[in-house]
Amino acid sequence: MQSELDKIYEEEYEERLEKRFAKGREEGVREGIATGREEGREEGREEEKSAIVQKMKNEGIPIDLISRCTGLSSGEILAI
Repeated sequence: MQSELDKIYEEEYEERLEKRFAKGREEGVREGIATGREEGREEGREEEKSAIVQKMKNEGIPIDLISRCTGLSSGEILAI
């Protein structure tokens, strides 16, 4: 009789544990997706800023003015 109860308790414990693991995996996936989206947005902003800086340089706008407008250092601007 005791071993049957132990078996039932063990099965219930395993079910609860699996539910917690599943919930943790779901939360991890959601966090990973959110992080990936934010990283993608940041990358897109940086690419757009680089494109704008390149256009400004092509138009002959002085580096110091580009720096003031974009917040980038002179070195960063020259590297683009």
